[in-house]
Amino acid sequence: MVNTYAADECLSEGESVPLYESPTGTIKYIEYRDRGIAISTNHQGMVEEILYLSEPLGAKESKCRNQGAVLQK
Repeated sequence: MVNTYAADECLSEGESVPLYESPTGTIKYIEYRDRGIAISTNHQGMVEEILYLSEPLGAKESKCRNQGAVLQK
């Protein structure tokens, strides 16, 4: 299954930015979730990275949205 992700910029720590699932995201991974594998490809379709995961690659939704709601209270 191909899933798209976006970066949760409000949680950025230098180059490390957590991801969340987003239908409009620009970061794509081919995932085999039941096997714990995520594969990213470059613009030519060549495999760029293979990740072996014990948990989901990204959150179901942005945590930045939740922070904004808390800040407004």
